[in-house]
Amino acid sequence: MTYTLPADMEQFLEGEVAAGRYASVSDAVRDALERLRHEREAEDLRGKLQDGIRDLDAGLASNARTAEDIAAIRTRILQKAGGQ
Repeated sequence: MTYTLPADMEQFLEGEVAAGRYASVSDAVRDALERLRHEREAEDLRGKLQDGIRDLDAGLASNARTAEDIAAIRTRILQKAGGQ
């Protein structure tokens, strides 16, 4: 594959390699894409967690029988969201 980047991005990548942060421009691009993919996955998970919290707050939790159940589930969701 071949891609064309703006000159400033190319210079940045070459600078990262020259500074020893990456062995090659390809490694730097690969790392950037991995980070972008991870960021998108985290955004998706945060959205799903927020949906779950909204459902809990609306009383739509199928496993919850009491207010204490809802509070416990909500706490676990928030802990997982904060653990990212």
